[in-house]
Amino acid sequence: MDPLGINMDARPTQGVMDFYNKVEPWVERIRYDDDDNTLYIFQDNTPEEIFDLLDKVRPELGFDVIIVDE
Repeated sequence: MDPLGINMDARPTQGVMDFYNKVEPWVERIRYDDDDNTLYIFQDNTPEEIFDLLDKVRPELGFDVIIVDE
């Protein structure tokens, strides 16, 4: 553990891993709004299962995933 009490050997949760390995590949583009919120634009052919998985893992992420339609 480092002096700030952060365990640098901590592994990401399964939900975080699922987001980066299974959900993020379907993100076509990321934009930022005027308040610097991250806006995720998914590919048009993203399967519904990916959005279901995102809903499942969202509480574990530690950041908000705002989906926008362009």
